[in-house]
Amino acid sequence: MARRPAQHPPRQARSRESLRRLLEAAEVALGKYGFEGATLPRIARQARLSPASVYRRFRDKDALREAVFNRFSEQNAAELAQEVDTGQIRKIGIRNFARQWISAMIQGCRRRTGLLRAAVLYSQQHASAAFVRRKEQLEIQSFRKMVNLFLLWRDEIRRPDPEYAVSYGM
Repeated sequence: MARRPAQHPPRQARSRESLRRLLEAAEVALGKYGFEGATLPRIARQARLSPASVYRRFRDKDALREAVFNRFSEQNAAELAQEVDTGQIRKIGIRNFARQWISAMIQGCRRRTGLLRAAVLYSQQHASAAFVRRKEQLEIQSFRKMVNLFLLWRDEIRRPDPEYAVSYGM
């Protein structure tokens, strides 16, 4: 017996809007209630949809979670792809840049603690999922981008190998 697809892509504008609401509601529920507490009825209610609508779109709760995490990864990829004005960054200095970077990471983790925890649990249970591989690639790209940004102050880093020092420090 053939297994039905995990997700049915929307074709109409109204359907795309329902999917957007559903994914946002799932993200909120994962953040608020955690991995197990984000039930399909709770998510459907938050999205102002019937549970049957959710099951018509997604095979099961796992497929919905995967869609949420894929969306999350794509948002991260879009942020990572944004150009950075290195001239402006260089002007603020390495110490201020480091403070701002650390502060932004802390704020992001605090704002999305539940969602991040749910993503980690999902990743542990589905180590070979496309989302997990994509997330790993994005983390590597993000790390490299940050190393390169810190190397804007290469001349201020008093180590024989500034790239190694920055990588190690991060």
